[in-house]
Amino acid sequence: MAKHFLEAVQQLPDFLCGPLLGLDPAFAKTVTEIRLRSGRPVSLTAGGKNFFLLRRSRVSTQLESGALLLTHPQLNECFMALCRYSIHSYEQEICQGFFTISGGHRVGICGTAVQGEGETVRQIKSPSSLCIRIARVDAMISDERIDTLVREISSGILLAGPPGSGKTTLLRESSRRLSDAGVRVSIVDERRELWPTTEYGFTDPPPVNCDVLSGYPKHLGILLSLRSLSPQAILCDEVGGEEDARAIAAGANSGVGMMVTVHACTPEQLIRRPQTKMLLQTGAFSKAVFLSSKDGPGKVGEILDLDPLL
Repeated sequence: MAKHFLEAVQQLPDFLCGPLLGLDPAFAKTVTEIRLRSGRPVSLTAGGKNFFLLRRSRVSTQLESGALLLTHPQLNECFMALCRYSIHSYEQEICQGFFTISGGHRVGICGTAVQGEGETVRQIKSPSSLCIRIARVDAMISDERIDTLVREISSGILLAGPPGSGKTTLLRESSRRLSDAGVRVSIVDERRELWPTTEYGFTDPPPVNCDVLSGYPKHLGILLSLRSLSPQAILCDEVGGEEDARAIAAGANSGVGMMVTVHACTPEQLIRRPQTKMLLQTGAFSKAVFLSSKDGPGKVGEILDLDPLL
């Protein structure tokens, strides 16, 4: 059974951990998400398809009478177990709609929002569903164009694509190749998904020339890296917002190559969306790489020269 799936499942209560551990190992290895919903069947995402968890650790794409249903108290018990029975420790993340558990597995949360000042969410109470996204350090990608990107890191690269296109996968692979080329890399891993950690260290060791700032807000991690780690390249996942843009500009002005991921499916979206428009205006990026999920996660599609668009 894949160690990453095993690691995530073992953080659930026994009544759910047991049936999940009993799954066929070949199937378990392909599971990318575990979805838990109040009063509804446990479902799994594997190979792009949805499966229902049945009794005796069987699965089916069709809803059957033997589907394993979660009561609301059981869902709450899963939530508490994933939080290690200390909601306070994860409070800041939960307010953003997710929290990250040991090993870098991200748990999306739906429930009743308690509104704070303005349009902020102060708390999410009474969870109604949880989505556990299994973190994996993927196998290496075979694409010679990645080496071309690595050689051009000093001029800045945006990795763009829709959710599930493999932006994180490609960012991780780029960190490997930069390290192999002798480049000093700082990785700001706010969500602890690029190189996941546990209390015992990294789930999989990062490349030798990489320093990983786990759990740091991206803008703070970038600035700390510039002050104390003397990086030649800084990598971050899912950037956006004014604070991130200012920190990225500071990195570029210090002569550090920036490689970051953003949500954008087309060049038009990249230019039009306010968050990505701010990043373009920093002058930190000369190229945008668009990913397409049709050929598998992390596959390089169109490479766009940004200079004519700025």
